[in-house]
Amino acid sequence: MLEKNRNPSYITTTATGAAYIEKILDSRRLELWGEGKSYLAMKRKKAAIKRGPNHLFFGGQTFSYDDDRLSMDIPQAEINNNPKLK
Repeated sequence: MLEKNRNPSYITTTATGAAYIEKILDSRRLELWGEGKSYLAMKRKKAAIKRGPNHLFFGGQTFSYDDDRLSMDIPQAEINNNPKLK
């Protein structure tokens, strides 16, 4: 219904199974662009992501969901000052 309201020429998919899931994920990616949801979806699906060539760092490279470069370290000052992190 949402697609039909936004794009009157939209044709409902007849895909099933994995193709249908991919269609849902593509729509979600488009609807939530720029909100950081693709990172969480990638982690949840254990998928790889390919950066576009326009990125300043690692342009055109593919990253696995468990690549260490996708995680941020907790700053040492936060660890030192929060006893629950020790």
